[in-house]
Amino acid sequence: MRGGLGVLLGVLLGVLLGTATAGAQQGAYRFEVTAAADSLVTIDLGEVAWLAPGMYAIAVDPAHHDELVARLRVKSVQGKTATVVVTGQATPITTEDVVLIEPPLPPKRHWYQQAAVWISLVVGAAIGVAASR
Repeated sequence: MRGGLGVLLGVLLGVLLGTATAGAQQGAYRFEVTAAADSLVTIDLGEVAWLAPGMYAIAVDPAHHDELVARLRVKSVQGKTATVVVTGQATPITTEDVVLIEPPLPPKRHWYQQAAVWISLVVGAAIGVAASR
């Protein structure tokens, strides 16, 4: 009986830990700078459809190991281009720099909508029944 309980607990632990996403799986998208003026920068969006006004971004210099160039905020999106405003700048932005923007997080689910809750409920009930016999 003890061996079965250990296996059951191992499976439960694996399911619970397997549902979390690692931080390394999330990352920023890189956008090419097509035009750079004093405080406005135009970027090419390619196939990205999730970019919206108000999102924050940074500009980095890939030639210098992604050294921070400026902090930005998306002003507008028109088709496959977006205009971003410089909110803080270390050096002037050029077309050699790239803009990094993190995609928005998916909407947060309620606790009762997560599979791990129901799996742990069933497994806990099974352990309780097995332990009471």
